[in-house]
Amino acid sequence: QFCVAPDYVLVERSVKDIFVEECIHAIKSFFGENPLASSSYSRIVNERHFNRLKTMLDARDHEGHVAVGFNSEIEGDTNLKLDIENLQISPTIIVDPKQGSLLLNEEIFGPILPVVSVENVDVAVEYVNSRPTPLALYVFSKSKATLDDVINRTKSGGACANDCIVHMLNESLPFGGCGESGFGNYHGEYGFKAFSHEKGCMFVDSEDTGEGRYPPY
Repeated sequence: QFCVAPDYVLVERSVKDIFVEECIHAIKSFFGENPLASSSYSRIVNERHFNRLKTMLDARDHEGHVAVGFNSEIEGDTNLKLDIENLQISPTIIVDPKQGSLLLNEEIFGPILPVVSVENVDVAVEYVNSRPTPLALYVFSKSKATLDDVINRTKSGGACANDCIVHMLNESLPFGGCGESGFGNYHGEYGFKAFSHEKGCMFVDSEDTGEGRYPPY
């Protein structure tokens, strides 16, 4: 439930299954076999947002493969992985949801991660650039050339390599949106400039007659 939390992941098709397996392993290592029973697992902010997220998880809309978490097509999953009383939804990963679905058209602000498989980095860059400008973009690679290539060829409010969210915690970096994700930035010196007005002032010599500006020319 964070403005710079990832709304989707683009992963090369050749490593998609490995990536999803590692995500599932991470969920279990964080919260155990039943995340809703974990004292470390948080809640959705209110019932309205809980229901909004539940609508996003309707398999008739997203048509993707539910790798882990709530599956609306499995009878009994509602009781096991949705808790309306405590406003909790089990961490859910949906692989290759339908383009145009709610999952890929709206900001999520919840424990749902769509995973979209692509053939290569070029296709991933094209995908990002075909959508509204994001507030943040994250790229993971051991190759500095790949990191630079993706950041330089995409447009976003901010970017972070090999991690998520932490770039906005760095007070020496400007933070803000671009295009559809906002305008301007703040933090440190950038915040001072953003919320200050630089007033332009010009002093003209009182003896200056302005010759050349007035007729006759």
